Amino acid sequence: MTWSRETTAIAAASAVVVATAVMLWAAFGVRFDEIALFVGYELVFVLGPGWLVLRALWTCPGGRLQQLVLGWTLGYLIEIAAFAATAASGMRSLLFVYPVVVGVPAAFVAARRRREFPTEADRESRTATGAIWLGAAACVLLLLYAAMVGFTQMPLPRDVTSATHQEDTVFAISLAGEALHHWPVTLPVVAGEPLDYHLFAYLHMAAVSQVTGIELSVVVMRLYQIPLLLLFALQLVWAGRRIGGRVAAGLAGAAVVLFLGELDASNETDFLFTDLSFFWLLASHTFLVGLVFFVPAIVVLADLLARDPVPRRVVWERWVLLAALIVGCLGAKSYAPLLVLGGGLSLFILWHLVRERTIHRAAVGAFVLAGALYALASFVLLGRNTGGADIEPFAAFQEMAAMPQLDNHLEDVWGILDSQGVHVVLGTIGLLGVPLLGVALLLRYRWGSISTDTTWFLCLFGAGLPALFLLDHPGYSQFFIVFFGVVPGALLAGAGFVEFWQRHGRASIGLVSVAVVALVLWAIVTWHLSDVPVWPGLVLAGVIAVGATITRSGSAGRSGIAGLAAAVLLVAALNTPLDWLPTLSDRASAGRPLYNQELHGITAGLYRGLRWVNTNTPTDAVLVVNNHSLMPDRSDSKYFYYSALAERRVVLESWDYTPQTAARGVFSLPEVLSPFPERLRLSKGLYATGDPRALRALACEYGATHVIVDNAHGAPVSSRFLRLRALGEPVYANWDIEVYAIRGVAC
Repeated sequence: MTWSRETTAIAAASAVVVATAVMLWAAFGVRFDEIALFVGYELVFVLGPGWLVLRALWTCPGGRLQQLVLGWTLGYLIEIAAFAATAASGMRSLLFVYPVVVGVPAAFVAARRRREFPTEADRESRTATGAIWLGAAACVLLLLYAAMVGFTQMPLPRDVTSATHQEDTVFAISLAGEALHHWPVTLPVVAGEPLDYHLFAYLHMAAVSQVTGIELSVVVMRLYQIPLLLLFALQLVWAGRRIGGRVAAGLAGAAVVLFLGELDASNETDFLFTDLSFFWLLASHTFLVGLVFFVPAIVVLADLLARDPVPRRVVWERWVLLAALIVGCLGAKSYAPLLVLGGGLSLFILWHLVRERTIHRAAVGAFVLAGALYALASFVLLGRNTGGADIEPFAAFQEMAAMPQLDNHLEDVWGILDSQGVHVVLGTIGLLGVPLLGVALLLRYRWGSISTDTTWFLCLFGAGLPALFLLDHPGYSQFFIVFFGVVPGALLAGAGFVEFWQRHGRASIGLVSVAVVALVLWAIVTWHLSDVPVWPGLVLAGVIAVGATITRSGSAGRSGIAGLAAAVLLVAALNTPLDWLPTLSDRASAGRPLYNQELHGITAGLYRGLRWVNTNTPTDAVLVVNNHSLMPDRSDSKYFYYSALAERRVVLESWDYTPQTAARGVFSLPEVLSPFPERLRLSKGLYATGDPRALRALACEYGATHVIVDNAHGAPVSSRFLRLRALGEPVYANWDIEVYAIRGVAC
């Protein structure tokens, strides 16, 4: 068999991307045996079964790229379902044979279908060699960004003397550990409390650890995100090509989503306009998994809304796939993607009603399907907790870090200007300048012939915007809704930029070059002059660019638009590097670790002690701990290392990420406002006074089996507690931690 140039390029480019991933993993502490186990798991337990099921279910699976992204996505859903089913049935060992149980029948059906419904090769799926290598370069850059933003800040606990990790990641390890050892999954940081939450990401982490035996901290902090990021990038190229009609539009759309952030070209303040989207791809965990199900869902919906003349069986296959992907969205990120889907469908139905004077039956059917699945998930799994969300118009703009700076510079003119109005306008442009500019360009050239696909993606983009203008939520969680809507908007923007370049870009190459040189020089300058307030002018440039795009015509207008567009795009491209590289460079040049060590979140001694607990205690052990916060002043409660690294439940570890705290509409609560005062009183009483009644209550009412003394963070224990140790057998100790097994307590 002779390979075509396209196949050869795909194989070579894939090898480069895989080699980059392996080198980054090895450079940041992953052992080669762990890499081999994980890659094998990804192929055998995720990609293989998913692709076979896709070929078995779909009569016309499409070209290579479509088969890859849909099969890979289905593989995650099937793997998660297999883990949940085996865990719920108490037969976890059956997960090891799931690829055979699912893959063999699927392969048989797929082979039979291929004989019954032979299809010609999809010519549109063929891709130029240059585009393949551009895509590979984008994937390599994405992996380098992931290492810069994620790996440098998340050292493996087994490799450090002390480090403080981002709390969401430690909490993710805690939940994955709970899923690995218990079913149903409850709240490990408050033992016995139910957990109504979107768990698919954590079930996937637990499945990887169960099958491979790799420690969860390695799975979560290094391994599992890399294939998901690559899948997400491929999905963006696939969806962008669908919208723009060419591979260039797909590549441009992926670049807008992944590499073009807010209009912030200084390193003075991270997330000047609260553009947390790329950071959340690595830190939120559920966000990335939710996007991986969301992108193919909106493309499959585009197929259904287009109502192309296809056989009825193909239509039903699309509906089945859509239902599966909506389930994936719900299980991965609960309400956020569903609100965007539902809002987008509502806008699309309204648009079609106004334009065609008829009801779009497929859109209504999709809306009913999404609503029914959401209602079922809320009743069975997620509950009806809003997590503290509240309607508060324009609160998101007041919380942007840019606004105090703006107030300082313009305080003398606020008497004649509406400060809130200026905040809203500039905040919107600063956060969404790139997608707004690209969408404006696309509409300018396609206004007379807007396709159904374009309309659908516009509706999705619009559906995410009310959360920006109307909602307030602890921890900026309303921005998840915004960013789910921004993804289809950014894909449209990529098509718009390609459209402009195809029409006018070459004629404006001189001005574009000047803009590129100017922005590169600015990046060099601002690296060292972080106190220069540059963003108001950059935001103004974005406003001018959008206005010029819509109003100007002629060669001068085109050149001006090209230069301004280049400036806006380059400012957005500089955002992430300037947020991270100067800090990393300063730490490296000073001989300090690249990661945070300020609060000593985990120490080598604590790590060893907690891993001893993991290895030497039963999985149903419950711990009592004497520390509940990273902060010395106990102003919050986000310390999750005990349950994460020991993989054991804790009577009361921390409370800030519990439904009880979120329901109060806040992100952090101090000790005096803990929603679990009785657990806190008993725990503090045990260590402070050695009260045997407290120990008895902890053991009998909350199931405590072991007492942890954290000498690195917790308050010093009293002499009375030391005498109480007669009721507990010392089973492990080092300089940072002591572990006691509770003995002789009669309930």
